[in-house]
Amino acid sequence: LRVSKWRLMTGHAALDRHLETLRCYFLMARGELYHALLESAGPLLSLPPRPATAEADLQAHLSAARVRSGTHEDKLGTRVSIMLVEGCSVDSDAASDGTSVLRLPSLDGWDGVYLKYSPDWPLQLLLTPEAMRVYNAIFRYLFRLRRLHMALDGAWRVASGSPSWHLRQHMAYLVSNLQYYLQIDVIDTQSTVLNTAIAQATDFTELRTAHEAFLGALVAQSFLDVPPISVQIERLFALCLSLCGIVQRTDVEGREACSSQVAQLAALFERASSQLYMILHGSKLSASSRAPSLRQFLLRLNFNGFVARTARHAARVAANCQ
Repeated sequence: LRVSKWRLMTGHAALDRHLETLRCYFLMARGELYHALLESAGPLLSLPPRPATAEADLQAHLSAARVRSGTHEDKLGTRVSIMLVEGCSVDSDAASDGTSVLRLPSLDGWDGVYLKYSPDWPLQLLLTPEAMRVYNAIFRYLFRLRRLHMALDGAWRVASGSPSWHLRQHMAYLVSNLQYYLQIDVIDTQSTVLNTAIAQATDFTELRTAHEAFLGALVAQSFLDVPPISVQIERLFALCLSLCGIVQRTDVEGREACSSQVAQLAALFERASSQLYMILHGSKLSASSRAPSLRQFLLRLNFNGFVARTARHAARVAANCQ
């Protein structure tokens, strides 16, 4: 029976094509699709969602983005739909059996954006509700990061030459490197491991074990099951959005008024960045099986030395105050 399921999934059901679709949409391997989506839906996403029309508006933008990015001919891609779940818990995502909780950094009122996928039978045996919960958690995290990155890009065009420019550079650097870590060091690497395991599998149990290990690695290496890390990243998200708001108000309030706000924000951002670094650097995770991922994460965040220097400065200030 296990061999029959394996043959059915890898043959008739075209498991590899469905997993590639999930990678492209839920794990954002098709960056051009989401760039087109966020460019098109930017004005919509800059305002609070309207419950009556928000989901239909997003779906229309997704359909248009497929055409613009050249992905509209992907038949399996049409099985992906975008949803806005009103009143959902945007801060945490728990399994139905309560065994695990993923803490996602919140961004704004659009945190309820999900994706829905409709596979053929018997793929539901592999793509269970719990598996799709993990795919959606990673998607929601990446979607927020991409939105924030584009907001900071927009602020660059306005902030160029102003006191907020350097702060925006530091913020964009952190967000970009967090994206790079998740997309390259985690998703791409683990996708290669999964593809190799599937190619070597000889029955359904081995397929399921490989897929569960893949999803487990995504969660572990994104640290979404470590609340203190997600909480600190959420604080950084909020500070980035605050800078974008200040930049937009510069023409109205004047550069002098905004300069003092930027200075305060810069101090808060340095403190939050150093706190994240210290949480990661001093975490018990460094002695766990996640140590290699933790080192890579730290390397990405501290590639130019800014975060480590800020953390050391904060530690010296704290020591002098004692």
